[in-house]
Amino acid sequence: ASIKPDLAEAALSAVKRLGATTSYDPGGAVARMGFKKLSGALKHVDVLFLNEEEAAALAGSGGGSELERVRELVPLVVLKKGAKGSAAWLGGSFAEAPAFKVKVVDTTGAGDAFDAAFAYALNAHLELREALLFANACAGLKVSRRGAQSSPTLAETLDFLGSAGFADIASKLRESF
Repeated sequence: ASIKPDLAEAALSAVKRLGATTSYDPGGAVARMGFKKLSGALKHVDVLFLNEEEAAALAGSGGGSELERVRELVPLVVLKKGAKGSAAWLGGSFAEAPAFKVKVVDTTGAGDAFDAAFAYALNAHLELREALLFANACAGLKVSRRGAQSSPTLAETLDFLGSAGFADIASKLRESF
C-alpha cells in the first residue's frame, strides 16, 4: 500500500483499538525503509504480507535476524513468492503452498488479489495451508487476465480451485458464508 510508516502506525493503532484484525502490505518503497522505520507500525499488525523483494529489503543488512524480529512482532507473516507459491509463519507454525500453473498475461494487482483472498480464507477459518492455496488460486487467475481491475470473482476462484484438485477447500469456503 506504500503508506508511510508513521501514517500506517496511526491508522493501524486506531483500528486495533476498535478490536479489529489488522493486515498490512507495505509495498517495496516502504519495506526498503527497513525494520527500524516500520517497527512502530508492525506492533499493531496481525497479518503482514510481503513479497520476496520486500522481505529482503525489510531484512536489510541484518539479514535473517531482522526477519526473525518481524516474526516475533507480527503474529502472522505471509510471503508471496509468485510462480514459486507462498509461505506463512504463524507463531511456531509454518505452511507453504505451490503456485498454480497459468499463462501469465499481466501481474498488475496480483499481490492485492492474493492479500484479499488470504484474508477472506482466514475469516472463513481455513487452515493456514488452505488459505495459502486459495490465495494462490485467486492470484493465479488474476495474472492470467489483463488489467488492474480484472480480479476473479469468488465463484470463479472456487471453481478454479475445485478443478485444480482442491474441491474440499472450495466446499469449505462455499459452506462458510
